[in-house]
Amino acid sequence: MDDIENEDKRYCLFLQLLGDSRKWEEFQQLMLLLQAWPPMMKEEVAQSERNPWVVLTSTLIECCRGQGSEIGLDLGQEIMNMVRSLYPSKHKLPAQCIRYMSSLLLDQPGLRLPALKLLTESQDPQLLELALDQINNITEVTITLYSSVLTHRMGLLLRIDSQNGSSAPY
Repeated sequence: MDDIENEDKRYCLFLQLLGDSRKWEEFQQLMLLLQAWPPMMKEEVAQSERNPWVVLTSTLIECCRGQGSEIGLDLGQEIMNMVRSLYPSKHKLPAQCIRYMSSLLLDQPGLRLPALKLLTESQDPQLLELALDQINNITEVTITLYSSVLTHRMGLLLRIDSQNGSSAPY
């Protein structure tokens, strides 16, 4: 019980357990553990790349992209499910953490669509702007990037952008 009596100890325990995790089931247990604990409140953790959910996302990407990964799953979908499960909870991620997570996804081949979905779902004006910039820079649409949901959101973003006086391509 002493291991979890304060935020610093919980964070250290989380990092230790994360470092020992190799299988999807172990990562799922970590997600449940984070949801059971009170949210991290210290700004240097809660609002940064050190946020446990951001660190977990980064580690998941590393493990799933690594050679000989035992984790066989739709990583982008699982990360979106994880973030979406936090929306109605006390663990809802701040916009800055969504930005970090989306950046991690955008850096990976085949994970651009989940990143764009997270950015557009955030409803944060700066993240919506970032999503629009990313969308405007797409030169080739592939099947892995196409989504009717994202296409609908793109239409909304383009209309919002044109109402603000910007000249977005149609």
